[in-house]
Amino acid sequence: MNNSKNKYLDHIDEKNKFTRKSVTNENLIVVSELKDGYFPNVVREYSIKFPLNGTEHYKINNIEYHVPEMHFLTASGPCESSGFLESKSFVWGLCINISLNLIDEAFTVLSAEENIDLENNLAGYFKSEKFLEHVFPVSYSELGQKLLKLSRRLQSKYNDFSFINDEMFLELSENVISHESENFKKLSSLSSLKSTTKKEILKRLLFGKNFIDDNFRESIVVRDVAKQSCLSEFHFFRSFKEAFGISPHNYLIKRRLNEALELLKKNNSTVGEIAFNCGFPDIHSFSKSFKKHFGYSPSQAFVKN
Repeated sequence: MNNSKNKYLDHIDEKNKFTRKSVTNENLIVVSELKDGYFPNVVREYSIKFPLNGTEHYKINNIEYHVPEMHFLTASGPCESSGFLESKSFVWGLCINISLNLIDEAFTVLSAEENIDLENNLAGYFKSEKFLEHVFPVSYSELGQKLLKLSRRLQSKYNDFSFINDEMFLELSENVISHESENFKKLSSLSSLKSTTKKEILKRLLFGKNFIDDNFRESIVVRDVAKQSCLSEFHFFRSFKEAFGISPHNYLIKRRLNEALELLKKNNSTVGEIAFNCGFPDIHSFSKSFKKHFGYSPSQAFVKN
């Protein structure tokens, strides 16, 4: 990777991992191609860790995070942090550092716009104990999709990295505000008094939500998801509704219906096959739920598309 002319892009591999100078630029993308290694102080500003294959491991404020491909970790510094890798094959990843001053500036500008509803106390959120370090799937938010597009451009064979500039970090900071605003709203909606307890509960709820997303085709009930989230059934049910504004069961049905709609658009399967593949017990219950949610029947969806 020839990035010598771009001050916002750095590269670390097996050859230079021990000789590479410490990072000084606040806004920076570090591309890594490594098999193993230990790296201290990996979170200084707002940091995004995004492995494109394999799994990266981090320890932030004495909590371990394992970040698989198609997932990203967000963290805000300065804080106690380290990263390590142990892999037989190369793990290719992105570490994106964004200045907290830029994040604060983005928040100030966005919060002044009438069409954007941001909590006033979100301004100090990034530097407080309320900040939520967590691993998210790329499908979780627009930030994840932005990271995916960024990674594809970085892997382009043309090696034109001129798009990594001030403007790109300005756009990223806007995605970060949107992403963290949703996290903050979910934290604020939980009824626990302690911020540390809220953070732990939300992490478990997000794990449960991801479990539903990954297993919605299976026959799962709230009890199963609560068990996976290490919460009691009632605690999970109540907190899930507080955080996401929908019950776990209704979220499961919504997830199945949205998948069904996408399959109907492709027009490659029968309604019965789609109902079965999306986890519905029979075509009758599927059709009834579909019409209630979208306002038209599955068969009409074929016509619409």
